[in-house]
Amino acid sequence: MYLSVSSSGSESGNLLLNDSLKIEEPTTIYDDQINLIEPYYIDETVNKFSSSKWRDVWAAVFWILNLMLLALISIFVKNENNPDDTTSDKANFFEVRWDLKNVSAIMISAIILSFILSFVWLEAIKRFARTLIIITLFLNICSFLVSAIVMFYYGSIISGIGMLVMFFVSLFVSIFWRSRIPFSTAVLIEVVKILKQFKSMIIISLIGIVIQISWVLIWSVIVYRTSNLQSGLWSIYLLFSYYFTSSVINNIVHTTCAGSYACYYFNSDQLNGDPTWNSLRRASTYSFGSICLSSIIVAIIKTLRSLARTALKNENQVVKCIFNCILSFVEWLSEYFNAYALIHVAIYGKSLLKSSKATWTLLKERGIFALINDDLIGNVLLLASAVTGIVSGLFSAIWAHSVFEGQIWFGFLSVGFLIGFCLTLVIFEPIFAGSMTYFVCFADDPNALQQSNPELYKKFRETYSFTF
Repeated sequence: MYLSVSSSGSESGNLLLNDSLKIEEPTTIYDDQINLIEPYYIDETVNKFSSSKWRDVWAAVFWILNLMLLALISIFVKNENNPDDTTSDKANFFEVRWDLKNVSAIMISAIILSFILSFVWLEAIKRFARTLIIITLFLNICSFLVSAIVMFYYGSIISGIGMLVMFFVSLFVSIFWRSRIPFSTAVLIEVVKILKQFKSMIIISLIGIVIQISWVLIWSVIVYRTSNLQSGLWSIYLLFSYYFTSSVINNIVHTTCAGSYACYYFNSDQLNGDPTWNSLRRASTYSFGSICLSSIIVAIIKTLRSLARTALKNENQVVKCIFNCILSFVEWLSEYFNAYALIHVAIYGKSLLKSSKATWTLLKERGIFALINDDLIGNVLLLASAVTGIVSGLFSAIWAHSVFEGQIWFGFLSVGFLIGFCLTLVIFEPIFAGSMTYFVCFADDPNALQQSNPELYKKFRETYSFTF
């Protein structure tokens, strides 16, 4: 897979994606009508998509040793409380097989329906991005108002006041976010267009969720086989290990998608072929250590939060609420920061520490704009996922009601909703990664977009504003 790179405006050559790409001197671009666009960060000592060095190797080794330890202990420690196998008669067997046939048909149909609706949503988002962003802002405001009314109606005064406060806050915020809607709209349209061009990112996301489910099953077996180990430390380690590997899987998908979008951003006019697989290769080899290190940090915070929630189980409700809010915010902040840090890892192939420094510079100077952009786009993706989940759930419930007796349709309603909601979120994961990546790339080096895609650069420049 090659990139054709113009060096001085007339000369061009073919370079592999992992070859060095020359970074130009940072310049200041003046917008005659709106704002001053100035690159916040350009590292002249590091080439984009450089993958010649292995980063944070010790973290990757630690992850491998972690899996080896789990495997060894689960092999040599046996659970002596295995239940005796039970048998059923032939009639029950055929009855169960018949039920499984109907259940499988409903679930498979729900998955297919969710796939179809997800791709319909991709087209709808591309065509009506601005309208959908405005709708989600309106629904967000209305949801707090409706919640406040319901709380007051049922006599929950404190909760009602809280929802009422959130209503006024969301209304106030939405008024000041209006100026950011055009830029978020432009980013969302471009990111969806790229995703439809390189559908392999969707394949990567689906592979990631399959591996994630497999890991949950494997981890559950390990927990069952080692249940005889009455050790608090072992339980803590199991919890940490679960979060660790789960985060590694998610971060590989995120870094791969970020690398693909960044490659398109910097070289869209000279890109031949799909950059996704080369991005996956870099994420799973040279940058894998940085991904593991990022996952260690997130896993530690998640484990501490789980332990704190257990320790506060018998505490006062107010104390529990305060601590849960604080711990939830810390967990969200760590995941949010790491998501941006891994984008720098995907672009420059640097260590996590250096990428974190660049991320801190970005968020310190323009973090509020990144947060607004992510929230506006994230709301649209959540709305699309929720609608897909509702349709999938209703479809499953109606089918189940026509096949099974009793109230079993309610269970299919819940399962169908989860299938539609989660599957759509998985398919939309590259969109969210792409919107973050494009924000970083444009804040980092707007000149590159001017060279690779002048039309998109003009659109971004007209909508990219640092003032409300």
